[in-house]
Amino acid sequence: MTDEVIVDPAVEPVVVEPVVDPPVDSAPPSKEVPAWALTRISKEAAERRAAEDRATAAERRANEAEALAARLAGQGAKVGDPPITPAPVTQSDAQRQAEIRAEAQNQRFYEDTVEVRNRGMAANGQAFTEALNVLGRSGSRPATKPWPM
Repeated sequence: MTDEVIVDPAVEPVVVEPVVDPPVDSAPPSKEVPAWALTRISKEAAERRAAEDRATAAERRANEAEALAARLAGQGAKVGDPPITPAPVTQSDAQRQAEIRAEAQNQRFYEDTVEVRNRGMAANGQAFTEALNVLGRSGSRPATKPWPM
């Protein structure tokens, strides 16, 4: 075999062009930040500070609440102490009897008032009703029960 290179006339040889780096600017980039960027940065910083302040305040309130709960738990009843029950309000028999008598007296007064009204209406009719209205407007009605109508 021979060392001959066979070149196919239908294929063109590929030519590789050298890669050229873009020119490097000798001047440094501008250090000025646009105004809109400064405004956005300051707003974001303010929002971040506000969020941190809220988180700190919430943490402080939680710590205070835990400390308060611990103090209250320390002041409460100890384990093994009997539960605290309020003393029952006892009413003496004399007081209870007096209340029963007073209610019975109010009931009898009301029944008597109804009876007087019924008899007055039967005897005098409309004139008795007008007389009751006059007495009612003058304050003669009992404070606890109204005149039956």
